[in-house]
Amino acid sequence: LKSQIRGALKMMLGPGESTFINHIGNFQESSGPLGDLFRLSATDYLQKWIRKKPGFFLFSLLSVGYLLLLYISIIYSVWNLIQTKGSFWTIHVFLWLIILYFIAISAGPGAYSRFRIPIMPFLCLYAGHGLDQIRTMLTRQRALIQQT
Repeated sequence: LKSQIRGALKMMLGPGESTFINHIGNFQESSGPLGDLFRLSATDYLQKWIRKKPGFFLFSLLSVGYLLLLYISIIYSVWNLIQTKGSFWTIHVFLWLIILYFIAISAGPGAYSRFRIPIMPFLCLYAGHGLDQIRTMLTRQRALIQQT
């Protein structure tokens, strides 16, 4: 069970930068900038990633930022859907069961970020809904501020 949970977290939260680095170049990195952040000292980290490989470091920052935006938007979307309790509640439960099923069968000791690909369309739809809800909320707040 512990390896399943660890694999699921690695699959869902890992940006996959070390796999990307190994595929585009002749590098054999055991981990990317995010993994080395906790493994190397500050000077070694600066030397290895920021001075020698700034492009890979920038790619890692962008991929982590993308995942953060995605998951924050999903959380907001699900929170909004729970509060509104529309008529399509059963469809959302069904979609989340599919997402959880893919996470469960893909998790394990050999899991990595590429196993997240089958559920990304579902997650992106929820994230898009969440971003739209955030935009709507900010537009309403701006309109209320302008009226007063």
